[in-house]
Amino acid sequence: MEYSIQQHSDMVAAGANLKTHIDNVLAPDHQMENPVTQAQGRANFEVTASAPDKLLLAQLEALTARVNGIERRSHAGVFLRSAAAKPSIAGSASAERFYGGERALPLLELTFSVREGTSPATLSKFMEENVLHFASSSVVIEQATDGESYTVHYEPGAIETDLMDIWEKEADSKGIVLIPF
Repeated sequence: MEYSIQQHSDMVAAGANLKTHIDNVLAPDHQMENPVTQAQGRANFEVTASAPDKLLLAQLEALTARVNGIERRSHAGVFLRSAAAKPSIAGSASAERFYGGERALPLLELTFSVREGTSPATLSKFMEENVLHFASSSVVIEQATDGESYTVHYEPGAIETDLMDIWEKEADSKGIVLIPF
């Protein structure tokens, strides 16, 4: 509660404000809420809740975890989209960031494509295990409609050179070609 003691009227207003707060806390229907009471309520819920209520809580927690994962990935600036969704933004000197539309540096790109005899599923798994997890901010990953290539659009400095070397070696061992532009 903020108050001032500069003038007598400020002190009178502070006293009235304090009385209101005390009356609210002492009211019989007042529910105190703080981290301790929340933890006690959670423990009580787990003991007394019915099976459908526990199932609902588990589903809510699972959805919350999924949303948090999506938000973490989008805040990191990594996006995956189909090439059919939007025209390619690479190679344009006036390319804008995929998120927010701010003017950015011209984008660079890497293309990962399958060699003959390598399945698109191998490429998809490679992208999931390597690129999606390790790409830094300002990265857009575009999947070709046939699933046989992915193009990674990124700002200079968004992907470390050492990481590209690792990806190139790993891709080569799986029948995937990495083509930098």
